[in-house]
Amino acid sequence: LALKLSMDTQELSTMGSINFSENMTEAMEAHTNKVFMVAGGIEEKEIDDAVEKLGGEVNKKGFFEPAVTHMITGKVNRSEKMLGCIAAGRWILHPNYLKHSLEAGLWLQEDKYEWGNPENDLLDLPNSSIDSRMSI
Repeated sequence: LALKLSMDTQELSTMGSINFSENMTEAMEAHTNKVFMVAGGIEEKEIDDAVEKLGGEVNKKGFFEPAVTHMITGKVNRSEKMLGCIAAGRWILHPNYLKHSLEAGLWLQEDKYEWGNPENDLLDLPNSSIDSRMSI
């Protein structure tokens, strides 16, 4: 075991140093392109215009794709697109996210517009309902 550990350590030392800040910058830049999917009976032309002005793109396919980073919807449902986004950990956002981002001229922080965030007023759920679900 000691010999194996010694050999592994020597292999690591011959690999050179790892530049974590450079790797993190590359990873962050790789995910800056926002790709939106629209659902829930929203006027797609307005969404397309807002996303284009802000530098993102809209996925026009009628099903979830891994390239999608955000879903804009006026209601929460159990569609294939919605469930795909939820399963993949994508942002599910209220249409006001785009409206307010366009007014600000830049992409805003998503969490304030995320469906299901108990800190915003997008869902009209009594606190007892949220507390009971969180305790499960």
